[in-house]
Amino acid sequence: MAQQPLQQRVVEPEILDSLAPDDPAAVANRRDIRILNQLMGNFNWFARRLAEQDGFDGILELAAGDGSLGRYLRDHGIVDREEPCLGLDLIPRPGQWPIRWSWQQRDIRRFPFDTAHGTLVANLILHQFEREDLRFIGQRIDHSQVRRILVNEPARRRLSLWMIPLFKLLRMHKVSLYDARVSIRAGFRKGEIHEQLGLDPRSWNIRYTKGPGAVRMEAVRA
Repeated sequence: MAQQPLQQRVVEPEILDSLAPDDPAAVANRRDIRILNQLMGNFNWFARRLAEQDGFDGILELAAGDGSLGRYLRDHGIVDREEPCLGLDLIPRPGQWPIRWSWQQRDIRRFPFDTAHGTLVANLILHQFEREDLRFIGQRIDHSQVRRILVNEPARRRLSLWMIPLFKLLRMHKVSLYDARVSIRAGFRKGEIHEQLGLDPRSWNIRYTKGPGAVRMEAVRA
């Protein structure tokens, strides 16, 4: 029975979702996530994939959080302050979010995806949604002007769970350790992200790659 959660996705609430943005545990969790993003090479992957793109009409970032990914892309010359970028999250606009970039504080499930941003990026967020919500989000994306999707999510693998005790060596907060287990059990395997979003391979060219503890999907309209 202990192995069952890895056979299929099990979505459970994460502690972070119940905390105020300024709660000390939430602040510590965002710090720990920045460390994990660095160890997993997540931001670097987004930067490399976007750098290879032959132009794009702005970026829409789902669950932009404290704006770390957007600032990384700006600081590494992938996008600039004039680029039409939009961050979407439940928390207020971060103080360091570039002033010319837009921000919407709202639930992804209630976002109409009616913007003109051509590239969508999602880092460590889709695993928080049940299949029905993912299908609803995918339908809205499918009918939007988004032409390219880059997604990085936790890989639902036992090895990822076995690595969590090592995070204690990094002095990660107990909330981060708990949420990490929840995230992995709700994570994805190769081929699952586009299927749960309902993206038709006849309409999208889809490619999966692996990262340290991650499964990554790139989808481009055919």
